[in-house]
Amino acid sequence: MGEKVELTAGVELRLNQLIPGLSVALEGRLVTANLVGEQNQLAPFFGFALHFGATPVEVRTPRGVDEDLYLLAKLIRAEAEGEPYEGQVAVGAVVLNRVKSPQFPNTIYDVIYQPGQFSCLPKLATIQPNEESLRAARDALAGKDPSRGALYYYNPKLASPAGKRFFRTANLTPTVVIGNHHFFK
Repeated sequence: MGEKVELTAGVELRLNQLIPGLSVALEGRLVTANLVGEQNQLAPFFGFALHFGATPVEVRTPRGVDEDLYLLAKLIRAEAEGEPYEGQVAVGAVVLNRVKSPQFPNTIYDVIYQPGQFSCLPKLATIQPNEESLRAARDALAGKDPSRGALYYYNPKLASPAGKRFFRTANLTPTVVIGNHHFFK
């Protein structure tokens, strides 16, 4: 009974017709502790991200910490917190596999902020990496790849209808399932 229920809704609007490269993402999250028998507590969260493809998004990296490590750890926490550690490393490995692939941008930053790729972008503005996500990012950067070379992953329980349709029709090769995430080449 120690599990928490989290309700999340989000939307990303691509405003390319207005200004090429502009997108806005909104996310609302409500953790309802009372659904699991605890005191009636609500922990709301609202995230907003504005991204313009030609304008770098500032990543406030603590002094002495590598920027790529820090950003990758933020993404891992936002995308895979609560997943098995191996799955967190696999999420980081997917980003690095994309950096190496000619199909995607060639930097960690550009892969993460490529429009329409990661649903957690609103969280990146406020989330801080924790020790586990930093360790997972270090392992991925050191070459560990539990995803088995995957370039994509998704959680079928949380995916949007469009996301589910993509993974059903994209002719991708499954590589592994870790926790709730399904990985593909």
